[in-house]
Amino acid sequence: MDCGGKRSATPPSGGVKTRKFHDANGRKRRERTGASRRLPDEHGSVMRTLQGKRRLMLELRALSAQRASLEALLKHPDTRVRTLAQGALYQREDGRDLPLIASPLDDSVATFPDLHGTASSGGGSRLSDFESGQMVARVARAMLRPYLSAAGFGMSEDYAKLKPAKFAELCRTAFQTYWARRRERSRCARWLMVKLMRATRQTSSAHPEYHEDTQRVLAEINALPAVERAWTMFFDHQG
Repeated sequence: MDCGGKRSATPPSGGVKTRKFHDANGRKRRERTGASRRLPDEHGSVMRTLQGKRRLMLELRALSAQRASLEALLKHPDTRVRTLAQGALYQREDGRDLPLIASPLDDSVATFPDLHGTASSGGGSRLSDFESGQMVARVARAMLRPYLSAAGFGMSEDYAKLKPAKFAELCRTAFQTYWARRRERSRCARWLMVKLMRATRQTSSAHPEYHEDTQRVLAEINALPAVERAWTMFFDHQG
């Protein structure tokens, strides 16, 4: 998808303890390197890394209720802590948080590697087949992309061929235009579309493991006033 620093001795304002983020930070590093003594083989390293990613998503979701503290952590000196704060904000699935998620669009510092599928013909079994370097700005773009795409601001593959500075400028301009039309909204049909897409993992059939997430979003849609509910369902069917 497209779109290290030191620990701080003083925790930022808010309820989130930076220790939680540093714990997740350290755990992420250990899982990424596959340093476990119990499963020294590369395949075991890959599996632990992917399992760790799933655990991290659950932890970020648990922290996502503390918006003010997460906003403060976006200014933390440790790049990885800033990235984890971005992730927790993304887990909130609240369109009103998009300006916070977009704030590092110019941040070109390296952060956690991107975990992804492998293009290897053999399926890949080495950790290096599943990860690549990325900057904080790329994480921000990846988180903004579903919202921009749902509103018709799709980033074509040609954009990725541009020089990084030009690409970043286009991303900033697209988001500024997008947000200017939505800054006064408390909710938006397209935001709910993104929620539903994330809940179903973009699958056409109902997977039992996604049932709870999907029902949560459908309940939110059903609770809307009749006219808003109809428009939301219309947009969803239109894709």
